[in-house]
Amino acid sequence: MRVPAGIAVMMAGSVIWGCAAAQRAMPSTMSNENVMAVFNTIDRSEIEAAQLAKQKSSSPAVRDFAERMIAEHTTMLERRRELAGRLNISPQPPQLASALKETHQETMEELRKQSGRDFDRAYLEYQVKMHDQAEKLAQETGESAENSRIRQHLMEARANIESHLAQAKSVQRQAVAQQQQ
Repeated sequence: MRVPAGIAVMMAGSVIWGCAAAQRAMPSTMSNENVMAVFNTIDRSEIEAAQLAKQKSSSPAVRDFAERMIAEHTTMLERRRELAGRLNISPQPPQLASALKETHQETMEELRKQSGRDFDRAYLEYQVKMHDQAEKLAQETGESAENSRIRQHLMEARANIESHLAQAKSVQRQAVAQQQQ
């Protein structure tokens, strides 16, 4: 499977919030191995951020959302690992995965500095941005995947990501409403 460079650049530009260096580093296409590695990076990032949210959030709704993120991103990561094994491929991180990981670490540093409602606001903003871009990437890569198993996996992942995005937005609205009280 090959993913157009524009999609990779869009993902880097939006999730990495305009990191020009990451955009210049994008390959013109991503292989099956690259796509698997990028989504592994996204899932691991989501799990790590959610673990922090369980510790630092002041909102039961945010903590519940974080628990769901841990459970469902762990499941997606395990399913992708099983699929890679069945297809006899090893995820190979492209520069996009490295850029995503670096940006995630920077975001985690900022989140660690926050507490209470400020943490909740920052965490939920991150979740909405990450899930929005992950959904777009899953759609584009799923539509262009040559392997039917990978295409199916990405379409299932997209459905999960869309559900996560909807819940992140809902919890974000609840948090804003609570802050205004």
